[in-house]
Amino acid sequence: MSFPDPKTFCHAGGIEPPDLRKQGCHSSTSLTVLPELTGKPWDEVALAYVMALRPSVIRVCEIGHLDSWPRRVTVWMKDDKISRIQQEVDVCLPDGIVHGTALKHALRYGKDSPQVKWHLDAEGYVYDGINGEYYKQVKGKEIPFPHE
Repeated sequence: MSFPDPKTFCHAGGIEPPDLRKQGCHSSTSLTVLPELTGKPWDEVALAYVMALRPSVIRVCEIGHLDSWPRRVTVWMKDDKISRIQQEVDVCLPDGIVHGTALKHALRYGKDSPQVKWHLDAEGYVYDGINGEYYKQVKGKEIPFPHE
């Protein structure tokens, strides 16, 4: 099944979105949420706001680039303050987008960009959380991520 037409949701009452798993274009990614909590302590007030997201699990971390589980919320900490909060979500992928990381690159660089096409022929790719770089292998050769 193809990607749903965004214009079908432009009605005053809204339309319930399709079940992504039935659409056949399902992946996961994370969205930054609750920016008003940045710089605040992780306490019962912050927890009250995070609970409004209806998370499946809440995880509190200081470093790293981690996997995504639908509806999980990750609270990133630095110096005992919240540096960002991300909710992991299911997404429906447009044609030519192979997974959630490529979808993030489509938002940043454009759907037809070299950065998105870079994901298409990978045998596998790795994100190096220490150096902040993506790497992939194609026929045994390492191909660097095409930066701007």
